Amino acid sequence: MLTQILDAKRKLTDTALANTERQLGAPLPTEYKDFLLAHNGGYPDPGSFSFDDGKEEGHISWFLAIHDGEISNLLLTA
Repeated sequence: MLTQILDAKRKLTDTALANTERQLGAPLPTEYKDFLLAHNGGYPDPGSFSFDDGKEEGHISWFLAIHDGEISNLLLTA
């Protein structure tokens, strides 16, 4: 089953991403920048995954986004 990202925030621009890195004072990892440009937050469906050859299970509730809101805002958690 493919993972879908649901309830992502408004499409992010390269300029907004560069401004965020400037505000943070550090570059974000390339993979995370790619994710933000493609999805900008949201939550995965399914949100559970297995690792360690199926012995362990993990869950992702939400990905942080770059936006003006107070909830799941990357800049408010930094």
